Amino acid sequence: MGVLFANFHDDKADVSQWRENIEAQMTDHELERFRLLADYMLEVDRKTVQCMSDGEVKLSLFISNQKGCGKLLLQEMMDEFLHRDLRHLYLWTDTSCTHEYYPQHGFTLVGQFLSEVYDSYAPGYTTYIYKKGISSESK
Repeated sequence: MGVLFANFHDDKADVSQWRENIEAQMTDHELERFRLLADYMLEVDRKTVQCMSDGEVKLSLFISNQKGCGKLLLQEMMDEFLHRDLRHLYLWTDTSCTHEYYPQHGFTLVGQFLSEVYDSYAPGYTTYIYKKGISSESK
């Protein structure tokens, strides 16, 4: 099973109502961790979007828990992006994920940094921003 979400360079999503509803159900400890993670994700998304231009797309969420499923999902998404005449796909990942996968599959590292937000919680937690051209050759 896997899940993919993507958005364009200039897309804006307002999740404030969802976040308020979720936060109302959390314990103080859960709320602290949730807000830290949300701030980290906003920081990294902001840095990823700064690398992008119009006609490019960011993979916002990519989860796969079955071997080979992620590759199939990503290929389907790349086919859709090609059909829409998009030029590049961007994504970010970090040391908690299998970040070594991306350079082995045609992605180029365009940024790497220690999170200003998350470093106090997990020192040395490195985030990577990758880019891949979208073309019929990238299949």
